[in-house]
Amino acid sequence: MIARRAGGRSSRAGRRSISVGATSGGVETVPTGFSFTDVTGAVIDTVTTSNTITIIGLGAGIVVPVTITAGGTYSKNAGAYTAAEGTAVNGDTFAVRITSSHDAATTVSTQLYVGGRGDTFSVTTA
Repeated sequence: MIARRAGGRSSRAGRRSISVGATSGGVETVPTGFSFTDVTGAVIDTVTTSNTITIIGLGAGIVVPVTITAGGTYSKNAGAYTAAEGTAVNGDTFAVRITSSHDAATTVSTQLYVGGRGDTFSVTTA
């Protein structure tokens, strides 16, 4: 599915702004993008939790897979944290957490993927 911005033009002359999503039978099967806020100045060897994001943009009744990369865990709808594969539907909320490095000025990261979309949560020690 391709959606054009109203008027069909972006601020750049002659270019069109488009967003592309996956569909199956006309139903959105990939959620709208989401973003975690990275943390800087974290205390060494400390579990750090991200902001909470909400899944939107899926078609009615669509269930998509959820995975997280090594080192991170996620919580769905304020439940227990897990690294196990799961599922998501519209309206589900997610937060991720990771333990900061045991070294100063070092970044650790994990990525949460929901139905083909993902974002990285990074924590950098002071």
